[in-house]
Amino acid sequence: MTSELPLWLPGTYTRPLSDDFPSAGDKLTRLVELAWKSPENPKGLSLDPWQRWLIRHVLETYPDDHPTYPGQLRYRQVVVSMGRQNGKSVLGAIFGLFGLLQHTAGPHVISVASTADQARIIYNRVLYVIQGNASLQSRFKKTTETRGIVTKSGAGRYEVKASKGGALQGLPISMGLYDEVHITKPEMWTAMVLGTAQRANGMVLGITTAGDDESVLLKSLYEKGRRAAAGDESLERFGFFLWEAPEGAKVDDPDALIAANPSLACGRMDLEQTQNDVRTLPEMDARRYRLN
Repeated sequence: MTSELPLWLPGTYTRPLSDDFPSAGDKLTRLVELAWKSPENPKGLSLDPWQRWLIRHVLETYPDDHPTYPGQLRYRQVVVSMGRQNGKSVLGAIFGLFGLLQHTAGPHVISVASTADQARIIYNRVLYVIQGNASLQSRFKKTTETRGIVTKSGAGRYEVKASKGGALQGLPISMGLYDEVHITKPEMWTAMVLGTAQRANGMVLGITTAGDDESVLLKSLYEKGRRAAAGDESLERFGFFLWEAPEGAKVDDPDALIAANPSLACGRMDLEQTQNDVRTLPEMDARRYRLN
């Protein structure tokens, strides 16, 4: 007799290399639950089960005795896709904190999005967490919303870059955080990947909602992600985690909404309210933004 799978699992995702895989996510979740303060969570952040699961899987590492990549992060590129209002920006900020504090020596974390203001959403959340914790604050120079977050030694930094491939040329990026992949240009992703190529443990992480016919980059990444999730060995280092409703589902179908929104499955979002909301939206918007 097998136990039922959690409702919050994504319908499509890349499986770990082993059932008991090691992960840098274990240390990160401990840091988050000890140190995280935000406008939404002034007393600290309690991670949902799906968030813990995702952090652990995204930060899967190779075993220390691996012949080629001992102890390194498995994934060099990751795409996470789900409906809106599930806390994608919080997740991005959590990975930003990892990039600054736990990822690698001399980190260079970059946030990009279709606009600088959008990219700054994740950056500002990381800044707020650091400024709200004396222990974390002591590890950085005085930080502002515009000049970047810089480690005390000056060896590590986190900054926002313009949505132009040329803005990233020649930068040795350790972690690239890519918000709302569906509305940005392919050359930005390429520039980020090339930037992390200089780092043995570099990663580009995109967190997004579904796109449309003009989302060329996202469609390409979905195609790679589905192949990786199906077990394509050439894409072992491409991570893909997709929450989406079944094709053709009714926009207010509870099972469809839960399939696309892990926060619904965990009870953080209210199902009845979400159903009422989608019934008032144009169908195309409801399918894209809520059913993903």
